[in-house]
Amino acid sequence: MPDARSGDCNGRTQGGSNAEVVIADAFVKGVEGIDYDYALEAMLKDAEADPGADHEKHGRGGLREYLSLGYVPYGIDRAGTRTIEYAYDDYCIALVAKGLGRADVYRHYLKQSQNWKNLWRSDYEWDDVKGYIMPRDAEGRWLDSVPWGKSKVYHPSIPYTPVTKVAPWYLPWWSTFFYEALSAEYSLSIPHDVPGLIEACGGAEAFRKRLDMFFERKRYNVGNEPSFLTPCLYHWIGRPDLTSDRVRQIVAENYTDNPDGLPGNDDSGAMSSWLAFHMMGLYPNAGQSYYLLHAPMIREWTLQLSNGKTLHSIVMGKGTHFEKVMLNGRLLTDARLDHSDLMGGGELVFYMSGKSEPVARGKFPRWDRNVPTLGLKCSHVGTKKGAISFTLNRQYRTWPLTYGWLADTLIVTCKEATYKIARSIVENADGFCWDIPSDGAVYEPKATFAFISRKALKDLREKGYMTYDGITWRKKGESDAKIHVQADIDRTEMWIKSDEDIPFVMEMRNNPLGIDWITDL
Repeated sequence: MPDARSGDCNGRTQGGSNAEVVIADAFVKGVEGIDYDYALEAMLKDAEADPGADHEKHGRGGLREYLSLGYVPYGIDRAGTRTIEYAYDDYCIALVAKGLGRADVYRHYLKQSQNWKNLWRSDYEWDDVKGYIMPRDAEGRWLDSVPWGKSKVYHPSIPYTPVTKVAPWYLPWWSTFFYEALSAEYSLSIPHDVPGLIEACGGAEAFRKRLDMFFERKRYNVGNEPSFLTPCLYHWIGRPDLTSDRVRQIVAENYTDNPDGLPGNDDSGAMSSWLAFHMMGLYPNAGQSYYLLHAPMIREWTLQLSNGKTLHSIVMGKGTHFEKVMLNGRLLTDARLDHSDLMGGGELVFYMSGKSEPVARGKFPRWDRNVPTLGLKCSHVGTKKGAISFTLNRQYRTWPLTYGWLADTLIVTCKEATYKIARSIVENADGFCWDIPSDGAVYEPKATFAFISRKALKDLREKGYMTYDGITWRKKGESDAKIHVQADIDRTEMWIKSDEDIPFVMEMRNNPLGIDWITDL
């Protein structure tokens, strides 16, 4: 397959056989109307059939060496670029093969996707960083210098470092070891195995320092695609806040609204779409099913989705980092959004803060555990959902209500507030939490929110009354799995769900505090 199809002809192949990435991206995102069995066969032809003299137009140049050595050796055009991108292309083949039930193909190409490590020189140290993608010859020798000229007498050479970009006059610029990027950049471009890359770099702390120095020492190249994902790599060490900082810095220093406001060739919309995604606060990892979330640069946007739905996003609060993200009233437990959730539409709310702090990490599996049938799912807390309609001093409000267990904590969300209620409180509380569901608030109450404790329900069943909020409530009747109770002191009434795990108050009426509600679950 071609890498670049333009003007009804195949343009020059720049790096890998990246049609594989396009097919995998469509597959994991559930795009219909494609014969994926046929597409897989085309992917396999790329990966297994040598294109010969046509390698600049389609397929994989240097394929025989790549298959026999596990890398493309120095001396073959774009050897470094091809090796790194072929490894990701192999991963994309594994994705599709796994989803189509081709277990043998899946296992083979998943293993082959680790070929990037065959050019990883772990003992090479430069610029206070250890470990780089470096040139290697066909005999397996690492090259500290590369030929410069064709003299058979002098054999001139120049040192090769992670920022070498010059080439001899006789060598076309597309025949260098890396195409339109440097080793310093490609050494961070392993989109399918960032956990493995972090490990190769010496762990999370060393990786963060490496990223910081990479940007501070101006190694990042906003003008070309190999570096596109690099600002987001902070996500894999649990720091989407640092991703936000880098993105804002890059945009401020490189983009303007002038006619020449893009920092490089737009490449059919690549440069401008990088900006658009980051301004919305979600960035795709091409070929995979999720979007990385960070603080948006615009406060409100709406996507018109191909299925007729819309996804509306708003920013609540001020700051350049988010404390939490809610999708349709549910708390996202990871700093990413799966494509299937995005296509469900609804409302995505970012709660902003000026704080810069880590979030829980470990949600990005290693390369060999990251190949689902149809992409990764972003976990939500809250297994049941409904709504609660409040009457607050004659003002009427209806807000989404969700609840579900996260270990030994019941997570209840109302409006955009979160109530984290310990199991011991759910079991034994003797009163309600009256904290108002303010936007972005997170409470850890010592009381129940919109439900009574299991102990109180047991008292109603066994004794015919309960004490809650210091008030005696007496059972007046029971029907439709609801217990009707009334307060001795002020005649407030409640109807309590009696056949569910959590005994929600389905209706509160005549409350002298001016707070009545009806729950729809």
